[in-house]
Amino acid sequence: MHQSGTFNLTTFRELVKASCTTGEQHIIVTYTRKMFKQTGDGHFSPIGGYHSGRDMVLILDTARFKYPPHWVSLELLFDAMSAVDPATRRPRGFLHLKAPEKPVSVCYTLNRTENWEKAETYIQSVAPKLFRDLALSGASLEALIKTLVKNCPLDSVQKFVAVRVSDCKCSGETGPISPKQFLQEFRTHPLYQEVEKHLDGDHLDEHLVGRVTALILLKPPELWSGLGDRPEVMGQIYQLTDLSKYQLVKPEIEFLRHQMENLVAFGEIPSADTNHICNTEK
Repeated sequence: MHQSGTFNLTTFRELVKASCTTGEQHIIVTYTRKMFKQTGDGHFSPIGGYHSGRDMVLILDTARFKYPPHWVSLELLFDAMSAVDPATRRPRGFLHLKAPEKPVSVCYTLNRTENWEKAETYIQSVAPKLFRDLALSGASLEALIKTLVKNCPLDSVQKFVAVRVSDCKCSGETGPISPKQFLQEFRTHPLYQEVEKHLDGDHLDEHLVGRVTALILLKPPELWSGLGDRPEVMGQIYQLTDLSKYQLVKPEIEFLRHQMENLVAFGEIPSADTNHICNTEK
């Protein structure tokens, strides 16, 4: 997502050229129609082509009952994206879409269908404060993790950290990697084992253990702040949450963190400082 004011005309032109040349990238612009002397105001359109000789772009998805696809000056479109959206009170801009450089997840995804808010609030603000207060009071690392698990809103976590349907094409499985293989590796992770140890017997379920573990891992270790007086605890946290040796777990958690960052960036989730996706509940 590129908001007007964070990029210049040259950068925008180069991205448009690249997207129209490769065919594997897409630019979606949000602009005001008024700049084109058209009726209406805000609109989202993909760019369908670029004419280098005349420095013009082809605008698609134009509400064809009013206007056919048409060519406009790239510089005029650049200006049209700078208009402030009255709904958000922010400038418009464009989305740059391309395939992810890493495989998407094979097992978990963040889901906001219903009752997800408690889990999000817990990992964004409740858990870090709880952890920090206990750590500064002298609690051991095991006591810290136990308290985090005991206070975790399990019902909400099961809504927020969804399990993908393994035979669904949108599950993101690539090559020989399967959810089963991922879970086998995940069970060997030290944080997974700590979480499993502290979950009540009635709640023991590999996906619930995995969901809670993944939720805690949404926070990179450096974001568990406020422990300047107990550097040894921070050292233990880094060891407990280390993903460097886990070929399947590491990209899975990075995918979830990326989802979380984008939900925050788009305002779907408030920052820590201040769709229905294919899934199963089992």
